[in-house]
Amino acid sequence: MILRRYILPVLLLLVGLTACKKDESQVCGSSYRSATVVEGRNGCVGNGFLLQIDKVGALPPDDLPVSFQQSGLKVCLKYSTYEDMRVCACCGGTRLRVVDIKRQ
Repeated sequence: MILRRYILPVLLLLVGLTACKKDESQVCGSSYRSATVVEGRNGCVGNGFLLQIDKVGALPPDDLPVSFQQSGLKVCLKYSTYEDMRVCACCGGTRLRVVDIKRQ
């Protein structure tokens, strides 16, 4: 009898907890990608900021607004990539062209 009294409340609690789980895949919306701002080498000029994108890696952006230059900041990003064909090895490589960026 005591066991039956607690089964329903426990089941309701478990269902409630799973229903409140935040869906991380839809944080930014369908046309944006989730990214994290990290400090790193951005070209030959020394240290700068990179955008760490899931399943893509950390890439240097062409232009990151000052208000987003905070290591660990989570952002939503629309971007395109291109190959930078500069002569020096540390300047070239895959870079990001930021189309739109907003805080998560």
